[in-house]
Formats: sequence, structure tokens, C-alpha cells
Amino acid sequence: MDEKPIRLTKWVQGQTNFLAWGVSTIKIGDSLVEIPIRSIGIVEAREAIEASAPRPPEKELLVRKDSGLGRQLDLERDTPMIALNAADPGYQKALAEHNQAIMWHTLARAIDADFVTEDGTVVKNPEEIISILKASGLSGHHLDQLMTDITVLTKRREALADFLSGAGSGAQTPSSTG
Repeated sequence: MDEKPIRLTKWVQGQTNFLAWGVSTIKIGDSLVEIPIRSIGIVEAREAIEASAPRPPEKELLVRKDSGLGRQLDLERDTPMIALNAADPGYQKALAEHNQAIMWHTLARAIDADFVTEDGTVVKNPEEIISILKASGLSGHHLDQLMTDITVLTKRREALADFLSGAGSGAQTPSSTG
């Protein structure tokens, strides 16, 4: 994609923004369905949820200076250390649930469509939107496609905002992000 950068010469209140819209196309049976999506601050959304991220259990260990790990770390004396057990089954389960929560919250914010109950009420509450999405029958493949498309759209929008604002090195252009 060889897009030419847009030169921003003035900010107009209510007219200048760095939002982007697109569609995610998924196949359902023999039909292709376009789901409208919008860019969101994925980083901001994840940061908000990361505060509740599970932590693996900790175990205090004494690493001997003459052990393999002690030599690898160039320890001068036996040193107590904290080891995180990321293989703990309870932690793995909590982490999987946490990652699912991030995905559902991202979808609830990024799908650019009205969510409506059976009686026609428009739903705005993110938890109710998530409930509607979960009940919709989207497969894992559909969810992966939606998340990929939302991520690509948001990365393009954020790269353009960084480029225009001079943030970062300015070396990343919208066309280099996907």
C-alpha cells in the first residue's frame, strides 16, 4: 500500500481526529459477512485491564553461587531469589481467563455496530455487549480474524498519529504497518 502522508496544517475542533474505520470479513457457511470495526486505543484498553492480570505464584529459592544458575548469573555468594512459577496450572487457567476477558472487551469496544436485545433495546453496557457476542456463536477462527483486523486497523491509525505528531522516530509510516 503506497499511501502518501497527509500534511496536517490545522486542527479543527470536532473535525480533526485520528480514528479509523474498516470492516472485518468473516465466512459463515457459504456467505461472507462484513462486520464494521473501528480503531480503538488497544494499548490503553489493555493497560486498564492489565491491572487485574494474574501473577504466577512466587517461591523463594536460595541460589548457590557454585550451582549452574549461580555461575550463569555470576553470583559472588549464595543469594536468595524469588522465582515465578509460570507453569502453575492455577496460574495458567487464570491467565487464559484474563486473556479471554481482554479479547471480549476489545471486541465490545471495536465492533462498530449497534448491539440490540430481542425486544429492540439498544445495548451500551460493555458487559451486556460481551454477553451478546458470546451468545452469537462466533467460532475461534472468527474471533481470531476480528482481533487481527482490529489490531491492524488500530496499528495503522496509531502509526499515522505518531508520524503526524512527530512521536517516536517518525520512521514508521502507515504503509509499513501492514
